[in-house]
This record gives sequence, C-alpha cells and structure tokens, in this order.
Amino acid sequence: MKRLIITVLAIVLLGVGVRTVLMLSQPLIDPSFATEARVRFDYGDRPIDVAVTDQGDLESLKEIAGGRAAKNCPACSFEYISITLTNGQKSITFWPACDGDPLIRVNDSDRYVRMSGRETQELHRILAKYGIELPHG
Repeated sequence: MKRLIITVLAIVLLGVGVRTVLMLSQPLIDPSFATEARVRFDYGDRPIDVAVTDQGDLESLKEIAGGRAAKNCPACSFEYISITLTNGQKSITFWPACDGDPLIRVNDSDRYVRMSGRETQELHRILAKYGIELPHG
C-alpha cells in the first residue's frame, strides 16, 4: 500500500513538473510599455478605427493582452477586430476571437493568450464603448 501511494504521488509530481516546464516555456507577453491604444473593426458596412481615449480602458487592455502566449491552432475567427498597444516605438497587436472563445491572437503569430471570464467581459465592455459589438458569440 505504501509503495502504491509513493508511486501515485511520484506520477502526480512528475505531471505537475512537466506542466510547469511547458507553461514557463511559453513566451510572456508584456504590454506594460504601451502609452496608447487603437481599436480597429472591419465587419459589414461600418468600419471603425478609433483611438482609445480613456486611461482606464488602456490599462484594462494592457492587462487583458498580457500573459503567457501558448502556441495553438484554434478554429476561431480572428480577423474582424484588432487592438494595437504602442508607445510610438514598440507595439503589440492582438485580435480577439469573434466566435465567443476567450482567446486573443498575439501579433501575426500562432500564439494565443486565454482571457479569464472577467477579462472577456471587460473587453466586451470596452469594445461596446467604442461602438463595436462582436459579430459572433
């Protein structure tokens, strides 16, 4: 019985260790440098291209875009909305999924950041404030 417990514990610890290594190998997206943001929406007959003017919205967007970017290949559509965070010299552009999935694609890559439920709601609030409603989801 003692041997079984030790074996199970070793397997669990190995699994946690492998998951931690995999998570830490994912690049960290750090948009803290950004001093301005621009939101673009191209869907239907009313394209929108607007600067984010509210400092609180800018800080929320930086928080939403930050985190570990996992390599993934989701079936989501990411083409309608882009949000660019910049300081004039450096920038990060991210595209929220338009089908209700809590994912954002980072730059032109196959890297994605998963949003929490709170972050997803905050992003929807900010987009609505600037006249954008997601076409799906």
